[in-house]
Amino acid sequence: MRNVLTKSQHNFDVEIPGWLDFTKKCEERVQQDRKEFGIKSELMLNPEICTKPSYLLLAMEPSGGGRSGVNFFPFFLHYCAYKYLCNGNFKYYITDLSKGGMSLENASDTQDERYKEWIELFKEEWELLSKPKIIVMGKILYNKINHLLSQITGFKNIPCINHYSGSGSSHIKKIYESIKKEKGEKFTEWHSRKPNAEELRKFRDKLREHLDPKRYPETDINVKNHLFINVKPSKLEETLETISESNRFAVYRYKFENENEQTVAPKGQGETQ
Repeated sequence: MRNVLTKSQHNFDVEIPGWLDFTKKCEERVQQDRKEFGIKSELMLNPEICTKPSYLLLAMEPSGGGRSGVNFFPFFLHYCAYKYLCNGNFKYYITDLSKGGMSLENASDTQDERYKEWIELFKEEWELLSKPKIIVMGKILYNKINHLLSQITGFKNIPCINHYSGSGSSHIKKIYESIKKEKGEKFTEWHSRKPNAEELRKFRDKLREHLDPKRYPETDINVKNHLFINVKPSKLEETLETISESNRFAVYRYKFENENEQTVAPKGQGETQ
């Protein structure tokens, strides 16, 4: 496997002591996953958005099919986190519990055992990022690790949001209908305030500037490709389609706006057990 850890950090403005050691441990754990579970898996780290995020969005593992690089996550997810969760600031961080990119079949067959091995590494990552609030993405992951997250963080009432892929679309539709009912006459006006192509282009440019490709080694083409392929113009059309035709955008916006409002007077998460 190509060693991608040629530098402790690519994008953080301020060096985090211990970050290089953490990423090396992740690489070693991926190697152990291959040996212990007989799977094809390659290290896939995450874009270094913020050293001290207010929120950490937690996913399962990269669906990489055994390729190394960076797991970037959907463009609309970055936009929603930036706009609605963090008030137009890069104060979020998106990461995977398990950092090994693998096929969906390998992932589902080994999740329970792998997650037990990765949870302590996640605790280290969370502590290195100054213990931000956690939002779990996906009910499957939430059900598998919520009790472990409570144990290692001391938090209770850790929120969960539907998976960004759109899986469980019937449940998303139910949430969407409940949002319509809750907002009543205000729903049409709220729902109409969607970003247009120009706003998404501006955000794309801000994200590119924030994740400056010049900070990545010229030899690390794999990282550059994975970071920036998802913010090319063609992806704007895909994101606009997600926003206009899918209930996912409305659900994420609603959940993030509510979480943002609760942070002003935090309740639940942040309280220790």
